[in-house]
Amino acid sequence: MRKEISPIRSIILLISMCLLLPGAIWGENQDIPEMESRKDTEELAEYLDNLKQNPVVLNRATPEELALIPWLSPAQALLLAQVLKGKYLRDPYSLVVDGYLDEATFFKILPYIAVEAEPCRRPRTVISWLGQREWASNTIDIDSPWRFRQRLDYRRSRGRLFLQTEKDRQELDWLDFYSGGVEYSGPGNGFRLLLGDYGIISGFGLAFGGNSPRYLYPGYFPRQASPSKAVLHTSSSEWSALRGGAVMKTLGRWELIAALSKRRIDGLIDSAGRLLKIYTDGYHRSSRELARKHNTEERIGFLSLCWKPRPQVWIQSSGFRADYLPGFPDSLKYGSGLGLSGGLTGGGGYISFEAVSAAERKAAVNCLLGTRMDAVEGAILLYRYPSNYRAPRFNGYENYGGRDEEGAAIMQRTVMPARTVLSSLFFWHRPVSPSTVMDKGPGGFLLDLRLDNDIIKKLGVYLRWRLKEAERPRYQDPYFRLDRIRTYLGRAGLDWRPMPVLDISADGAASWYRDNGSAGFKRGEMLAAGVGWRHRGGYHLRAQTSLYRTEDYEA
Repeated sequence: MRKEISPIRSIILLISMCLLLPGAIWGENQDIPEMESRKDTEELAEYLDNLKQNPVVLNRATPEELALIPWLSPAQALLLAQVLKGKYLRDPYSLVVDGYLDEATFFKILPYIAVEAEPCRRPRTVISWLGQREWASNTIDIDSPWRFRQRLDYRRSRGRLFLQTEKDRQELDWLDFYSGGVEYSGPGNGFRLLLGDYGIISGFGLAFGGNSPRYLYPGYFPRQASPSKAVLHTSSSEWSALRGGAVMKTLGRWELIAALSKRRIDGLIDSAGRLLKIYTDGYHRSSRELARKHNTEERIGFLSLCWKPRPQVWIQSSGFRADYLPGFPDSLKYGSGLGLSGGLTGGGGYISFEAVSAAERKAAVNCLLGTRMDAVEGAILLYRYPSNYRAPRFNGYENYGGRDEEGAAIMQRTVMPARTVLSSLFFWHRPVSPSTVMDKGPGGFLLDLRLDNDIIKKLGVYLRWRLKEAERPRYQDPYFRLDRIRTYLGRAGLDWRPMPVLDISADGAASWYRDNGSAGFKRGEMLAAGVGWRHRGGYHLRAQTSLYRTEDYEA
């Protein structure tokens, strides 16, 4: 039930400082989309930081590797792969001169690409530190309000070592979460070995999504399904990590991956000693949360085999087994599962899919198809996750959690005159089960429009308008009637870089919220500003402040 609150004024100040060795830069991520989930935003920022330290080498990149860059759509990645095939690129800006990329997109992806296999900006050792605190005027003081994170990343030509520790807000243990892993690549990259903490990314992430965040936002296209791969765990997400070892071997057109994991996780155990739920947030702030810390053992085995008959075609089969001690009741068991995924690209278009059958023969499906014609690009995403679908590391596009959802998204991006880009997204979703047995929102849709312009050099501006509507059952209503909730959002912002070492950003937004029981709209406003300074030696300092005023939480 939604909780009504009186008008409040709250100020949240966020200060993040990162100190790295020369040659490395952390955090300049003002272009990250404003997603609904703050956790997803943070995971995407961490993903980009890791990609910045390990850029994509254009002269040997595959379409799958190019698609790792969020600002490149699958169609753009396919186009660049065709352009770069059999050609040695000396100056990446030639992609703009020759008309393959617009200038705005090029400068967005520039920190994440390299021309040579060993670019000078790839440091051998990176040490980073993050300190973050929030203040809210309408809350009381709390113990240990700081979040801290420390990381060490050491690379060599055929190996890598990664270590990290983290303490979230209100957690008293400075080593509440820690992870580490090593990676070795054999000659020719035909063999790879990972030991320690790692993640698996397979297909669309219906069984194993690694630490790759999924998001839908105007102008950002979903990545295609990809063949399985194991990567070192570099995210702050405790749940997505696996702990053990993984082996990857390439034999001609075949790729084999085998992985084993055994680790302790947080679970809810009933009085009979049965596991009822797995907690994925990683918080250990209260005595209740500390009591469930690492009280469950998880064991996972994974095997996949991928066949690539042609560079544009791949098909993969995979299987997994997950066991827990203490175990789940029969109705909640994870057990084993099988998956089938594949992809086809060519002619300016692409299609990829993944289907996974898990416990109780519950099958989840994702499919993405898209194309590009001159200045217009479009894509359609379809998905279906049945009720109680369970997989070890599900990371799909569901809106509510707990599976039991199907939906579709249509997105387009059009390059217009005067250095203007129009992006739009329509996202529709509904439950698989009837609303009478649902405890989540029965359905809804999202219409999101965004207009970007950078006709003035070093100054980018944008306008955004969004309509979001959702339905949900009325609280304790015996007739299962639905409330329709509608939210409007208007937003504008700018990003100005007057000097190479200085960047300034500002945003303003207003939202309006209304449901069936409201006499009128309730409103909320937000203003934000940030400034960043970057030293040529690699030091980066950024401060960000946001002011909110809202009449209701939903606004």
